[in-house]
Amino acid sequence: MKKKVKRIIIGIILFMLFIPLPSFAKDGGTVSYQAILWSVTDRHTMWTEDGVDGHIDGYEIRILWFEVYDNTKFVPNEDNITQENNE
Repeated sequence: MKKKVKRIIIGIILFMLFIPLPSFAKDGGTVSYQAILWSVTDRHTMWTEDGVDGHIDGYEIRILWFEVYDNTKFVPNEDNITQENNE
């Protein structure tokens, strides 16, 4: 009986460590999947950089609070590009 209880407790702990909970930000579409040991964030955030409107787009992956992958980049709006070409 004790082995069965021990296995159930270990199973619950492993479940909590690895199963993510999604969270949705109200910043343009950012979605984050977070578990205790890891997280994946799909960024799509409205942003202004050096006076140019645009958005940040890409993925971030963290394992044990260390960033292991980050391909986020700033993408200017098409309105800003056409204004620069007209000037």
